Amino acid sequence: MFTKYLQEAFGAPLVIQITDDEKYLFAKPDAHGKPLEAFTAQGRENVKDIIACGFDASRTFIFLDSQYVGTMWPNIVKIQRAVTASQAKGIFGFVEADNIGKWSFPAVQAAPSFASSFPGILPQSPADVLPPATSETTAASAPAGQTPAEPAPAEESSSSSSSAAADAAGEGKKTSKKDAKKERKMKAIAARGGEPAGGGGG
Repeated sequence: MFTKYLQEAFGAPLVIQITDDEKYLFAKPDAHGKPLEAFTAQGRENVKDIIACGFDASRTFIFLDSQYVGTMWPNIVKIQRAVTASQAKGIFGFVEADNIGKWSFPAVQAAPSFASSFPGILPQSPADVLPPATSETTAASAPAGQTPAEPAPAEESSSSSSSAAADAAGEGKKTSKKDAKKERKMKAIAARGGEPAGGGGG
């Protein structure tokens, strides 16, 4: 309902992504026999519930992933290229036994964050893209009309990450030494009955 309020308050266009493909790809083992069409039908029922909230039909675009890719595909491909398998594994906890659809799905879910995925539906300028309302993915944002940035070369990205990690480790060691020194000082003060080293006050 907060989203509905924002639409009413700002007259904002709204895109709602129904991820029936995600439900199918991430289904628990006991649901593996369930066809994609069953999840699509479930998604259509969800759409009815969303419509019942009273969104402005002239400013709202609702779609199911299995039924619409449209002009999202170029952004999906760019996001896929910008994210490594290692990063996806670290963020989502994927394992080699997972189907490849799981590995590629985050790019599909992130693509609607870019207004350029919906020319003719969302204004392409000058506002920024709509923030995604999902607990699973936080997509990068870019000014409307722009697409995700191309990834940096692997070597550069790797060295930058290593440098950042080394800096963080160095800071951690400095902090640990400082804390240990502070703790020793506090123990020394306590041993003297709460009087700072060097005698009592003036």
